[in-house]
This record gives sequence, C-alpha cells and structure tokens, in this order.
Amino acid sequence: MDGKTVSDFELLVFAFAMGLATSGLVASAVGAFFGAGAGFHPPFVMRRRLIMSLAIVALAGPVMLFNDLFHAMESGALGPLRLGAGLFVSIVWITALGILITELAWRVGILVA
Repeated sequence: MDGKTVSDFELLVFAFAMGLATSGLVASAVGAFFGAGAGFHPPFVMRRRLIMSLAIVALAGPVMLFNDLFHAMESGALGPLRLGAGLFVSIVWITALGILITELAWRVGILVA
C-alpha cells in the first residue's frame, strides 16, 4: 500500500453502490423465481411465510419501494412531494444495506484470512 486512505465520501459512495447492487440482484432473483415484478404485494410479502418475507423485504426492499413508488406515480395516486420522500427513504435504505453488506464482508474476510 502507498499509505493513501479512503475518504468518508468514497466509503459512502461505495456503500451506496454495494446496497444498490445487492438490492437489485435480490429483487431480480426473487422476481424471476416468482415470475412477477418485485413489490410490496403477494407473493413477496405474505403472513404465512413471515421469515422469507422479512428477508426479501430487508434485502430487496429499496427496489420494491422504488417500483411501487413509480407505479403509484404513473396511476396518479402519488404527488411529487410524496414521491420525493419515498425516494429519500429508498436511498437511505440502500445506503444502510450497503454499509451492512460491506461490514459483513469485511468481518468474514478477517475471519477467513
């Protein structure tokens, strides 16, 4: 190493990219498995499969929220202020997911090395 450190902004951008990639991959995989677009509706969210639903929402939730926001906007049920608030929540959720995935990968890397 040449002694360079990573800035907080670079770590935040990396965490966002990790969260976006993770959420997108999980949403695509689950959508392909169930044969429908990911969203907060059955078969993705069901009471009788609570643990699976929680795992899907935790990992693919930001993309599911994003999809549902734009479907609601297209149908006229959502105004620009609520759309902005929903997008903000989705972006924060993606970043938090990325931080979690990055931290888990780092911890596993320490254990394996």
